[in-house]
Amino acid sequence: MDHLTWEELLELARYVRTNPLFDREERERKSEIAAGLRRAIRGLAAGDGSLDRIDAVLRSGAHYSLPAQHQYEWFARWASRDRASLVTAIAEFAAPETTASERFSRFASFAERVDAAQPAQPGGILAFGSLFNFAFESRDLPCVNAFLFERLEEMLGHDPPTGSAAEQYAGHLEFASAMQRRLLEAKLPIRDMLDVQALILICSRDLRVWISAASDAELQRRSKAAPPQARDSAIPYLSVCACLGYDAPYLEEWLEFHRAVGVERFFLYNNGDRERQGELLAPYVEDGIVILHDWPVNPPQIAAFQNCLREHAGDSRWIAFMDTDEFLFSPAGEPLPTVLRGYERWPGIGVCRAHYGPSGHETKPPDLVIESYVERLAWGDTNVKSIVDPSRVTACVHPHFFVYAEGEAVDENEHPIKGWRTTFASFDRIRMNHYMTRSVEEFRVKSAYLRADTGGPRASKWFENTLRGFEIFGRRDDVILRWAPAVRERLAQLRPSPHATNGVRGR
Repeated sequence: MDHLTWEELLELARYVRTNPLFDREERERKSEIAAGLRRAIRGLAAGDGSLDRIDAVLRSGAHYSLPAQHQYEWFARWASRDRASLVTAIAEFAAPETTASERFSRFASFAERVDAAQPAQPGGILAFGSLFNFAFESRDLPCVNAFLFERLEEMLGHDPPTGSAAEQYAGHLEFASAMQRRLLEAKLPIRDMLDVQALILICSRDLRVWISAASDAELQRRSKAAPPQARDSAIPYLSVCACLGYDAPYLEEWLEFHRAVGVERFFLYNNGDRERQGELLAPYVEDGIVILHDWPVNPPQIAAFQNCLREHAGDSRWIAFMDTDEFLFSPAGEPLPTVLRGYERWPGIGVCRAHYGPSGHETKPPDLVIESYVERLAWGDTNVKSIVDPSRVTACVHPHFFVYAEGEAVDENEHPIKGWRTTFASFDRIRMNHYMTRSVEEFRVKSAYLRADTGGPRASKWFENTLRGFEIFGRRDDVILRWAPAVRERLAQLRPSPHATNGVRGR
C-alpha cells in the first residue's frame, strides 16, 4: 500500500475542489439523490410507497460511489427472500427523534436476522445503512464506500475500523469528522460533509495517478503557457488513429460518421482481419482519406499509436486516438473542428465516454450502430480517450494516456487532467459513444478476443458482469441520432460492395 502525507492529500484536495463541475456533481446531484431517497423512505413508512421507488433512485446514483454492484445484488436477494422485513428496516430511517447510530443499528439487526443462515454481509449493511442515513442528514453524514474509505485511511496511516457493521460505521464516521476538522483548519473551501465525503472518495480513487503527476501550480502554469498553434492549411485539421481488429462489418459506417462530423483523414493499423479490411478500405486509400498500415504486431494498440506519432506527427493539426467501436462527436451538433479550435492552446483534450450496451438485441440488427444501440450506462467514464496535438506529444504510454513535451491535457471544461482520468465525467461539448457490446451474440465473440492493449485475455467474469451492469443501470440516450440521416445519405452514395453491411449500401 502506498503511503501519503497530509500535505500531498491537501494538494490533491485543493485541485479537486477547484474543478468547475464539483458543485454540480458532488453537491447538487447527490443532494437530489438524498432528497429522492428521503421521499421514497417516507413513502414506505407511511405505507403508500414501494421498493421500486428506492430502486429507481439507487440506479440514478450508481455513478457516485454509492453501493457497488455486488452490494446491490445482496440488497436484491434480501428483497426476494423477505420483502416485508426489508421494507420495515428501511422505514425505520424515517422514525422521528432517533439518532443516526440507532437507525443504523436497527437496520443492521434486520439484515443480520435475514442473513442468519449465511455468512454475515457487513459490506452491504454498511453501504445501504450509511446511504439511508445520508438521505436524511446529507450535510452531516457521509455515504460510506468502505473500499475507498479504508484505502485512504490506510494510506494516511490509520487502521481501518473492524468488528460489526455498526462498529465499522462508527469508525468511518469518526475518520470523516476528523477529515472535516483538518480540512477546515487548512482553509479549504468546504461547507459540510457533502464536500468532505466527495474529497475522501475522489482522493482515494485518484491517489496513484496524483502521486506521479506534477504539482497543481506547475500543472496549471504549464497547461496555460502555450499559445494557439499556427495551422498549416495544407494538412488536415483533424485526423483519427485506430488499430483495426475484426471490424469489417462496421468500418464504413464508422468512417462515414466521422467524415460527417469533420474528420478529414484516418491513420489505420490493420491487425486482425487484414485481407478483408484491406479490400474494403482500398477505395478510401486510393482517395487519400485512409492511410493504411499492415500491422501484424501483438499486442497491437500502443505500438500502433507510437508509430502514428512517429510517422504522422506533421500530417494533422489534431489526431484523435480511439477504437472503431467508439464514435466521437459534439452533442451540441457542432462540427468537431469548430469545437477543437477553442482548445488550441493546450496539447491535448481528454474526452469522456458513454458506454452503450446491447439495447435489447440478442443478434446483429440490420440498422446502423448509432440507430440500433441507444441505451447506455447511467454515468460517463472518467477514463479519457485523447485528441492530441502530435507536434507536442512525446509518447503514448497507454491507450488512455499521452505524455506531452510541455503542458498537460485538459477536459472539455478546460480543467487540467492528471494522468488518464478526469475528476468528473463531462461530455456536454465533446464526447465519445463507446458501443462496447453491440449485440449479445457479438459481445460473446468479442469477449473471447485477446485485449488490443495488453495482448492478454479479458477477466473471466467480464461478459456476465458487463451485461448485468447494463440491465441494472441502463438508460436511453439517443443524442447521436441527429447524424443518422447524414450517415445514411453518405453510405447510399457509395458504390455496392460484397462487404456492404448493416442493411445499407457499402462502398
